Amino acid sequence: MPSQPIKVESIAKDITEYFRINPNAGDTVEGIANWWIANQSFKNSTLLVQKALEHLVQQGVLHKKVFDGREIYVRDAIH
Repeated sequence: MPSQPIKVESIAKDITEYFRINPNAGDTVEGIANWWIANQSFKNSTLLVQKALEHLVQQGVLHKKVFDGREIYVRDAIH
């Protein structure tokens, strides 16, 4: 079983790939955990997805926006 940092890195790669294929996509942590990577071995691991998203925001790959009181993660800050 992979360690948590390896899982977070793997999830971050999956999320980055999803945004590469779907550049106009955006979703909440829950949506990403349950729909984008639902078929991965990390299904419903919201905490790991949150950590991966925070890492991608820190790296400047994604941006976090607040819409209607919910945090949404998007690729471009323009959204």
